[in-house]
Amino acid sequence: MKETFTILLLLLLTSAPVLAQETITIKEARASEVGTFVKVEAVINGPDYGFNHGQFYIQDSTGGINIFFSNVGGENGASVSYNDGDTVSVTGVTSLFSDQLQITPNSVDLIGASDVLPEPIKITTEDLTLDSEFQGMRVQIEEVSLVDAAEWPTSAIDAGSGVNVNVEIGPEKIPLVMRIDRGQSAQEGSAAPEEPFILTGILANFEETVQIFPFYESDITPQSTTNTIEAFTLENALKVYPNPVRSEINLEVTPQMGSVIRATLFDVMGKAVANFNQLNINQNNLRLSLPNAIKAGSYHLTLWTEKGPRSSKLVVLR
Repeated sequence: MKETFTILLLLLLTSAPVLAQETITIKEARASEVGTFVKVEAVINGPDYGFNHGQFYIQDSTGGINIFFSNVGGENGASVSYNDGDTVSVTGVTSLFSDQLQITPNSVDLIGASDVLPEPIKITTEDLTLDSEFQGMRVQIEEVSLVDAAEWPTSAIDAGSGVNVNVEIGPEKIPLVMRIDRGQSAQEGSAAPEEPFILTGILANFEETVQIFPFYESDITPQSTTNTIEAFTLENALKVYPNPVRSEINLEVTPQMGSVIRATLFDVMGKAVANFNQLNINQNNLRLSLPNAIKAGSYHLTLWTEKGPRSSKLVVLR
């Protein structure tokens, strides 16, 4: 099976044009015929989870897609110049593997280094489809429960590339597969989560089965401590003013939030447009100056704290 797949990829690469004509969106790349040579620019929204090769997801404002980089990354030991959060330019051929659309690249070029991931898009069970517009993107869904706690990998995974954990969504118990990756998921070797919980991860599919890949420790949080904007408003955990704002933002934080590490401004599509790493904190007050390049519009401001992210809507006037 793997040998056949490799041969098909080589045939596609050798028969494709040398250069893509222009950079297109991921949505356009996903709509193209399998075997099309494409060029996209996007943010790497998760780690290299490939076992014997480089494999990771990228997304732009229009969609996401898997990248299968043969003989680079994974366990090959080859050096790579990209990390999760980086913006890259990918040129290669669209292909299918186990029903999942991907790009097999000729090159992955670093455009901009960053350690900030796209803000997850909140979805519902209606979005858990093989043809969802959010396939390949970081998403978040609430009211998740385990079907069988015995499936949870409380110890290190010692075979295969990972394990499937069956979960249910909401009172309707809509089924979903949560894929715990071997070697890259923070959930590997951890205690089963408190239920119900909020699940964040990359929406994917494998052999006509919808999956979500959680990778980071913060990708699973108890429902009771949801960090939605409404919850923060009720708890008075984060106050942002003035709002709307033109140039400077004042924030009031409470001791319950813990130490503030950094702040990030996301646009409505979840793209990080401003990072604030050098924070001027005076007791429980924080002031941020918006870069001049930020245009008028609606945004989400996220504070990254030792107790998790805290977010608030923000409207910018110019």
